[in-house]
Amino acid sequence: MTSRLFFGLVPFKLAAALVAAFPALLHAQLTRTPSLTEGPFYTFNSSQRLPAPADQDADLTTIVPGSSAAQGTLFLLSGTLVNLQGIPLAGAVIELWHTDNGGVYYHSSDSLVSRRDTLFQGFGRATTDSSGRFAFRTVRPGLYTGRIRHFHLKVKINGGEVLTSQFVFEDQRSSFSSDNVTSSLSGASLEAIVLNPSLGTDANGNSALLATKQIVVNATASVSGTAPSLTTQPSPAAIGVGQSTAFSVTASGSSPLSYQWYKDGVALVGANADTYTLSAATTNSAGAYTVVVANSAGSVTSAAASLSVTPITTTHVLSNLSTRAYLPSSTGVMIAGFIVQGSDGKRVLVRAVGPTLSSLNVAGSLVSDPRLEIYDANGTKVAENDSWDPALSSLFSSLGAFALPSSSEDAALTVTLGNGSATAQLRGDSAGVALIEAYGTSDGSTARLINLSSRAYVGGGEAALIAGFIITGNGGKQLLIRGIGPKLTDFQVSGALSDPKIEVYNSAGVKLAENDNWDASLAQSFRQLGAFDLPTGSKDAAMVVTLPAGAAYTAVITGVGGVTGEALVELYELP
Repeated sequence: MTSRLFFGLVPFKLAAALVAAFPALLHAQLTRTPSLTEGPFYTFNSSQRLPAPADQDADLTTIVPGSSAAQGTLFLLSGTLVNLQGIPLAGAVIELWHTDNGGVYYHSSDSLVSRRDTLFQGFGRATTDSSGRFAFRTVRPGLYTGRIRHFHLKVKINGGEVLTSQFVFEDQRSSFSSDNVTSSLSGASLEAIVLNPSLGTDANGNSALLATKQIVVNATASVSGTAPSLTTQPSPAAIGVGQSTAFSVTASGSSPLSYQWYKDGVALVGANADTYTLSAATTNSAGAYTVVVANSAGSVTSAAASLSVTPITTTHVLSNLSTRAYLPSSTGVMIAGFIVQGSDGKRVLVRAVGPTLSSLNVAGSLVSDPRLEIYDANGTKVAENDSWDPALSSLFSSLGAFALPSSSEDAALTVTLGNGSATAQLRGDSAGVALIEAYGTSDGSTARLINLSSRAYVGGGEAALIAGFIITGNGGKQLLIRGIGPKLTDFQVSGALSDPKIEVYNSAGVKLAENDNWDASLAQSFRQLGAFDLPTGSKDAAMVVTLPAGAAYTAVITGVGGVTGEALVELYELP
């Protein structure tokens, strides 16, 4: 039945009344969360003699992140803050305080305060995001004589208090009538403060009680100042089980700015700073991490940063390196370096590919006739090839290398390298894109490749330096990956890339990790692996990643801001 027909069948006055009622129906008010007593143990009241809690974030289970946790059943409390019309209120501060597992408050007036759990924070604050969401990580409140189990809370907007209330628990409903707080409530007002937690897990798989509640206050959503914006986004990371990582953003906008981090869209309780640090990762830590930055003028959500977490084992081998780059002229050279570990030597297949790249959909000009030269650690040429021998075709196939046309001008050879370092140099007859590859063969030797590197010109687009590598075996492998530019000037390399950036991708094209400027904390790893030092504060790039074995990856070196020049990409196995 259409609206026109409907109004044609009812009296005009009734129709008019219904039309007049529509705005009220559309803006029907929600039940306000009732105001309830603050009680005598508010953490900051005038009778408090204990110092302010050293930590006041939304994670009440620890005083210092990563330290021992408070006793009791883990409790994740989340919800939304809205006004009477259901409009989310962003940038509001919600305070939560309650007893520890033993029923003791963090307050000097509690007669049992000497018995309190010193690992329990006792008080916390959370700031609502753009959708009015908040989240706390705490423990289930302990019972004490005279009251049912409960949380205390306050809501403050722009520094002003708009609500003081409490939450109680469904499993104690039979005691509501005898409790001096809940006995005064009934109907919707009572239900507005009742939590009905369910058993679940936190983001790391720890057993927890979960409860969600909407808080409704009589307030107006106000907009003032400059909304937040992000100048840096969080970077993806690839780590091993038990390792740590951090996601960070840089934001601007009118103060105060609030931060709330999420994993796969679920709020991370206590993650309310511009940096979120994840310690001792498990496989459950893998996922997409975002942060919402909010203030009274609005909010912004960051790009998602992926985290992969892989068990670290020792049954894996860094088996090959393939580097694609651009030779800027016929006098240009692409250099691939590798280190062999093992006294019995290692047979390596090395290829220099130019013309065949056209069949792999590589755009732009290609080196039409690449030449390949192999040098040992003393700089002595030990092998060379101009046009490859088709007798190597079966070896290509056994190693998973793509086929080369029998008449192509690509180059390929095998060479047995002793313990130590060696380099392969690709030279061309013209400017263009070329590919140099090194494959460790299965020759029964116990020796293996432990370090691979390539030096080439970095330009834009197809002229990026792209290093592909394969990790064979099982489990995960820790690698140090470096993109060297400014440091090359110390080795008399002219035209060095002034600001390199590394990005690591899997075979599906998913970015797993990235780095622009290296962190000084990696200096010890450099020394451990025998890698040359980098000047503190240099714009060279470096990072440690943990990648699953049995897969192929690429490390892409580009110039920040479009700068160009010579760069070196390095891959080191970490013990």
